Amino acid sequence: MEFHRTGQAFKHRKCPKHQSRLELCINDTDYSKWSQAHQPLYGNHDNRVAWHCELCLGYWFENHFIDQAEWNRPYRIEIAHLVLRCPSCTSNRVTHTCVPECCGQHKCLDCDTIYESQTKLIQKGTIPDGTKEPVGSPRLRGQGWTSSGPLEPGHMHRTGILRDYRQCEHDDHSLLELVLIDSIGRCDAQVGWYCEECKRVAYEVGGQRSKRIGFQAEVEAMALCPQCNSQYLDSIDSDPSHCHCVECGAKVEVTLVDPDS
Repeated sequence: MEFHRTGQAFKHRKCPKHQSRLELCINDTDYSKWSQAHQPLYGNHDNRVAWHCELCLGYWFENHFIDQAEWNRPYRIEIAHLVLRCPSCTSNRVTHTCVPECCGQHKCLDCDTIYESQTKLIQKGTIPDGTKEPVGSPRLRGQGWTSSGPLEPGHMHRTGILRDYRQCEHDDHSLLELVLIDSIGRCDAQVGWYCEECKRVAYEVGGQRSKRIGFQAEVEAMALCPQCNSQYLDSIDSDPSHCHCVECGAKVEVTLVDPDS
């Protein structure tokens, strides 16, 4: 995916893991070059708005923050993000070069050093019995976005961002501006698209999609849990070499070693 980073940050959007302010970004990927299976459904572009976290090394999509009852139940795949630190240059931009089922080869994107990952079980977890909610995302059905009436009084944060996939339905299809609105319903703030001519805002809502996208990593380190063989390992920020398995809860140590040693 291709992201445009705006340099803008707001108090309303903080990292779910680190509570630091996130940077507003726009997913400017040209989906016309992608297969039909990966096209946005029914004009739904809420996955275009994203928020970058320097500590997570990735982007939280706006639909993670949409306040809807259907999304109140947790889904675990979103929070599983393994971050490894390069032993040579200490960069955390280390990514897997294959798939963990095949090999543990990783590469540092800053110094190009190649490593092999090794895992060690530190504390056992509980093997899933198959009765828990599966790893994945809830499927939603509904309208992709909805237009309000004339803008009600409130604090509107304007970004100056215009995109051709957001056009006004009331004013000859003029381009809408991405805004953040304070105190809309139950939300602390809500993303909207504002029309300068008719003074209306279109709000993002839970749209019809094959899956909810919550997080997109810039780099993807991967390893398998020694206990349950799951690839959903989540780093523990206080100790970069340790993580926990989202599936069984085991604590795991992941180290990078010279493959020739």
